[in-house]
Amino acid sequence: MTEVNWLENTELTCTEFMSKYWRQRPAVFKGGLESTANKLSKELIYKDIVELASSEFVESRTIQQEADKFQLAFGPFSPTAIEKTLSDDGSMLMVQGADQHVPALNALLTHHFSFIPRWRIEDIMVTIGGKGASCGPHFDHYDVFLFQLDGEKNWQWDACRHEETELDLDSDLRLLPSFDPEFSQTMEAGDILYLPPGAGHWGIAGQNSMTLSIGIRNPTMLELVSNYTDELLDDHLTSEAGSHTLDDKLDPSTDFLSGSMINALQSRYLEFVSNRKLMAQWFGRYMTELKEPALIQPMTQLQVDSELIAHRLRGAPFQLTLPTRMTHQKESEPLHLFLNGEVFSLNETCVELITQLSRFREVTASMVFEREENVAFMQLLMLNGAIQFMEAVGE
Repeated sequence: MTEVNWLENTELTCTEFMSKYWRQRPAVFKGGLESTANKLSKELIYKDIVELASSEFVESRTIQQEADKFQLAFGPFSPTAIEKTLSDDGSMLMVQGADQHVPALNALLTHHFSFIPRWRIEDIMVTIGGKGASCGPHFDHYDVFLFQLDGEKNWQWDACRHEETELDLDSDLRLLPSFDPEFSQTMEAGDILYLPPGAGHWGIAGQNSMTLSIGIRNPTMLELVSNYTDELLDDHLTSEAGSHTLDDKLDPSTDFLSGSMINALQSRYLEFVSNRKLMAQWFGRYMTELKEPALIQPMTQLQVDSELIAHRLRGAPFQLTLPTRMTHQKESEPLHLFLNGEVFSLNETCVELITQLSRFREVTASMVFEREENVAFMQLLMLNGAIQFMEAVGE
């Protein structure tokens, strides 16, 4: 469970990074994760990614470029089809959520990106491509760390904040038809390029390029408002507030919409939607929702009892399942745990265990069994599929 701050390799502290670059401007970190790139087995990861592309529970796509046109295809793909595609220069494979299936990539987030709360990290997308492979100039709504794991990739980027109106509406790839890059650099294994939301960028792969894109969950306000409104309506369907009417004052001498009428409407509307407690619980569940809930497999009570006995006898640590997302809120009693889109009310005594699991993704057996409240909390996690079976972690 050792944390390694890769920013230290670039003589930059987390505080300095957040104040100088985060959400402000792009940054290149040469050799930031060079030792990690050398230690990770590229061959094994390549094999895992090709295999994942054949799964219906994984979002995958291939992009092939011919002249100035991009051909987009969505998975699942057969391994044979992937190998055939990647054998052509200018072709690439992109697989989302690789950290939810590949332990080494999940551990990469735990050990090297812990300066970002784990529940804010969306996923790791792996891009594999041959010489010239590209998905064209584009921008994202979220922050992204582009870690070159193998080979080379030339990146061009700018420091603009692009908008949806600039995109080519006839393209499925969200392309920027007018892209005038300000910077260009070839990234080698171990290098990291950070891009804030809205920055235009265009990566062109060298031979045998493999890039890991660590994306940050950063929903648009439209997505947030839409989702929260659904929550609000569901909550008010059975509440007294839901049946309240406008009850505005009428002025017989006014036959137009006056400013005071609009002010009164705005006031009633804001009063209706302003529910901080509801919003807090909704946001915690929203930000821990899984794209693929089917990846979570709850244990039965019999399995939970068996696992607890085995962990106690062998002193084996408890580890979160790879897809699990969790965070908590403790500003008021009881403590609220947000776990894979659900909320649970817990005793404050569990906060140390929750913090440990949130940061390191595992906790020692001794810490769990030191008090009954911790054991009960672990049972809750197991029953909701948040703890791995011991066989799955090589015990």
